[in-house]
Amino acid sequence: MTTLVIGASGFIGRSILRKIQGPVIAFDKVSTNNKFLREVEIVSSDVKNINDLLVGRKIQAIIYLSSATTSLDQFNLDEEKIKIDLENAKLIVNFCRANKVKKLIFASSGGVIYGAHNIPPFKEGMALYPRSIYGLTKMLLEKYFLESLSNSLTKVLILRVANPYGEGQNLNGSQGVIPIFLRKIANGETLYLRNRNSRRDYVYIDDVANAFHGALSYEGKENIFNIGGGGSIGLGELTSLLEIIVGKRAKIVDVPPVDTDLENSFLDISLAKSELSWAPEVNLKAGIIKTFNWISDEN
Repeated sequence: MTTLVIGASGFIGRSILRKIQGPVIAFDKVSTNNKFLREVEIVSSDVKNINDLLVGRKIQAIIYLSSATTSLDQFNLDEEKIKIDLENAKLIVNFCRANKVKKLIFASSGGVIYGAHNIPPFKEGMALYPRSIYGLTKMLLEKYFLESLSNSLTKVLILRVANPYGEGQNLNGSQGVIPIFLRKIANGETLYLRNRNSRRDYVYIDDVANAFHGALSYEGKENIFNIGGGGSIGLGELTSLLEIIVGKRAKIVDVPPVDTDLENSFLDISLAKSELSWAPEVNLKAGIIKTFNWISDEN
């Protein structure tokens, strides 16, 4: 089975490439380093060229990770980014129909899509009330894929991923609390905490990749799955755990939360456990230690 991974050069994409078996096409605007990969064909291009570049190819499954909007787009209504996401989604749907793709797996967000009107742990069947542009875009794409391909040969699966972390994450970006805080604590940089009591769900990157791998072989009737760490931790408690692992006290400044911040956000993963036969294997402390060891080696 040939699997097409769109957004393959990103944090989650690179981890998925290491997990899935068989022929794989890694598709991304940014070239993917394949020195550690098997049976991977690299295609460096924009999604708008997908039909020209992959015409006649027998693609059985697509893992769609790419997104123009990001979690940084909260109130920022960037019409160009939203337009790109919608146009790319239409291209993917048309490609699936024309090429009789058996499965489309879409990476959605478990952190922002449920909204403040729901009480965690969030379940897949809850109504969605996203408060950010990013969350709204993810919700729209979910519905578009599910509705547009409902009468086709393509089975659509939505994986709502919590907060992934681990080796390979951008240490100098603005997303990824755990690796960024680890680096800052180690370097004596200041942490800015918006709400020490807010609780979040963190899932180790290898467990995320395993979930996508499991979804490739899923033949059941469900379409939407939460992928999380199976618990939650407060921001203050997390910071203390990071201090213990680094062996150094953090410099902390408390700042006000922003309007799109949820007080608490964590997922019920029981459906993924029962249907995908998936569960997180790396607990939070072990995952943080792995991540810190990687950061230490990188530096």
